Amino acid sequence: MNINILKEHLYSRIEPTKDYLGNDEFRCSVSMYDGTNLPCVTIKSAEVRLQMAMSRIESTIYNGVKDARCISHYYPRILNSFINSGNRITLSNIKDVGISPNAIPVSLLRMIHGKASKSWTQFTGVMNDGNEFSFGTTSSCEFFQMPDGYKGTDIVEIISYKAENRPIFSECIGFSCYVFGLLDEVIYDNRFEHISDELIANFHI
Repeated sequence: MNINILKEHLYSRIEPTKDYLGNDEFRCSVSMYDGTNLPCVTIKSAEVRLQMAMSRIESTIYNGVKDARCISHYYPRILNSFINSGNRITLSNIKDVGISPNAIPVSLLRMIHGKASKSWTQFTGVMNDGNEFSFGTTSSCEFFQMPDGYKGTDIVEIISYKAENRPIFSECIGFSCYVFGLLDEVIYDNRFEHISDELIANFHI
């Protein structure tokens, strides 16, 4: 898909969430050219991802890793964590995007807060027909499994901390797609605006 068409479709169809810096991210469903349909995909800025990788390298070096042999040990590990972790798709394989059936509306995501335990967040979702279902997650709130016959957009209310003795619909494993030029203006972490001259001078593998 052409980047301009992608941006047009995303901004006209999908309500964006925000990353920790305030950059738009888009939870959507994706149709691929090979006929595959992926219901849980988050499309994000590749520029932000790249800066995060560079920042990790810079912070590692400035936290005391100066020796070139140590840098050569850490550098591929850092890159590997950004390049090979998670499930990825590329823009060139995307035919169309739409609303994810597993994405809870952004306005309701803000109602999910607090933890029922140290590593578990549970809440109740009230559907547009009045039925209630329990949801839970250990980490991500991007996508959730849904009861049969329901979509994320059918949820009209979130009740945090409410834990019921009934089946729990947990988070879904999704895909990420990092795209250059997705955002007209990118908000960067100003703590690491660039790879400094000192870093480059010390970086000899």
